[in-house]
Amino acid sequence: MSQWKRFKDPSGSYYYFNAVTKVSSRNKPKEYEAWEQQKQALTSPVFCLPLCNSWHLVICFNGSKFYYNGDTGVSQMKLADEESETLLGKMDRSLLSLLVGVARGFTPRDGRDVYQEVYNMLVELARENKGVAEAQELETQDSEAQELETQKLETQELETQKPEAPEKPQNVLISGYLSSSDDEDEDEDEAEDEGERSDNAPDAESPEKEHANEMVFMDLLNDKDIDPYSTWPLQAKKLLDDPRYHLIPDEKREELFQEWCTQRFEQQKNTPQEEHHPDGDGNDDDESTDLNPTKYHYLAHIISKATITPTTIFSDIKKENKRLFKKLQINDQLSKKEQEQFTSKILAYYKRMDLAEREKVFKTIIKRKLNFPPKSDHLSSLVLKETPTDSFELETQLLEIENELLILDEQKNSSIQNEVMYYVLGIKDKLHALKQVLKDNYSI
Repeated sequence: MSQWKRFKDPSGSYYYFNAVTKVSSRNKPKEYEAWEQQKQALTSPVFCLPLCNSWHLVICFNGSKFYYNGDTGVSQMKLADEESETLLGKMDRSLLSLLVGVARGFTPRDGRDVYQEVYNMLVELARENKGVAEAQELETQDSEAQELETQKLETQELETQKPEAPEKPQNVLISGYLSSSDDEDEDEDEAEDEGERSDNAPDAESPEKEHANEMVFMDLLNDKDIDPYSTWPLQAKKLLDDPRYHLIPDEKREELFQEWCTQRFEQQKNTPQEEHHPDGDGNDDDESTDLNPTKYHYLAHIISKATITPTTIFSDIKKENKRLFKKLQINDQLSKKEQEQFTSKILAYYKRMDLAEREKVFKTIIKRKLNFPPKSDHLSSLVLKETPTDSFELETQLLEIENELLILDEQKNSSIQNEVMYYVLGIKDKLHALKQVLKDNYSI
């Protein structure tokens, strides 16, 4: 039995969970694949016995049984044909049990052909119950099954190496046999086939026209009041009525939105932030100061924008936001282990708590872990300043407040950067909650 189990998330995609290590993966583990192949081999048919009305009793390598209808191509675990049930009810049960043992590898000492004995008994019982005509029909069904399934067996042996079975002259397999593993993988295979067809489909428009439409769509994002710190499903609602929105295929819009967000972030990162002292107490000779975000600032921001479901894991976040990971240089800032551990922990909050609950968690960690510096005029002015609608001004204001609270770089309160609970809110919500805490603490 494999430690890995396969599940399907609400979107219909498969993921794998290790019951021992508690690790989840979107990619099929090698251990699971090996176990799956072994399981498929064990549940492959060895004997096929004709019953009535095109039904067959199929016995597999591991001794399991199922019933197959040659006319409809249906395989099922429970027999739903009264005539076939009556026929099996008159069979010698000990002889059937012996045949199951042979399928599992048992070899009778006397070299008897158990399959032929069972087959002959079924034909004889059919002759007694239905007469010669029924018996001949059974023999015809079995003859056709032998011819078709011998070809099936030869094909399967070329594709997959299966356990060695005893030689039996009358060993047959049924045409169109559907194993349980085939059923499990059917949806996944169809999805992959559709993906390949989609990837290989010719473009509906020329590259030049496509590029022009993308530029028009980017202009649309710039023209509208779009928040790069929000998620695409929320922001898309603002664009639905604009004709430019429909120039781009559905699957491409979110990708362009993420690219636009990335460009905005890059612009922000490359613009030095300057400390302002509107009260006039600051030193006019001070040079502009770069404000370096907290350790997990950008990764937390990406997660806050992601589509999170109960089954979302790190690989989903990274796959959905490839461009942001690259543009924001996440791999340069954090090791893969740090990314995975942080994402796993922060996702737990997003999955189990709503915004109000996460805001409460954030305020709690601030009150417990932050050593509030003395109140300053600059800090007070930042707290009282209206929260910007422009995304870059919003992030700048947050960084300035964090700097005043000695959180950034290696300052007095920098240890709070390592607290996961400090990142349970997106940038906009964090700024709002932080201001509330500071107003209460400093009585501003």
